[in-house]
Amino acid sequence: MKILDLFAGCGGFSLGFQMENFKPCLAIEIDQWASETYSYNHPKIPVLTKDIRKIDPKKLNLNNIDGIIGGPPCQGFSLSGNRDTKDPRNSLFIDFVRFVKILQPKFFVMENVPGILSMKTGNNESVVQIIKKQFHKIGYKVYIQKLNAAFYGVPQLRERIFFFGI
Repeated sequence: MKILDLFAGCGGFSLGFQMENFKPCLAIEIDQWASETYSYNHPKIPVLTKDIRKIDPKKLNLNNIDGIIGGPPCQGFSLSGNRDTKDPRNSLFIDFVRFVKILQPKFFVMENVPGILSMKTGNNESVVQIIKKQFHKIGYKVYIQKLNAAFYGVPQLRERIFFFGI
């Protein structure tokens, strides 16, 4: 199954999917250093180093993509940070939704920090509920699960929230 990796970082999410026989066909990452690291880790997968907000998914020639994976920025949601409701990165999940809407994959998996569960907007709206509503509007059922990487062979206690959509 072919996948697209958004907010790809250095390619850890792609690696996990490759280990389960998925085929990443493109990665998108705005940070130059992270893109170079992704390319080093995955030399056969093209990486687009660009702001996702300025990319038209229709122009990427990604026919028959089976899944979209990615982890939009988490700094504004993290309990370790200042949880700034005005951090512009907090709304980048909208671009994840936009890619899903246009490309219509069979599934998506979006990852973030546990702090997203309790995050509210400036209008006191639940960010998780906004995310779920956005995906429901475009026809996807969404399941949310908190997972700890330590239970899956990673040598650290690292909890993450996963949004699974079909």
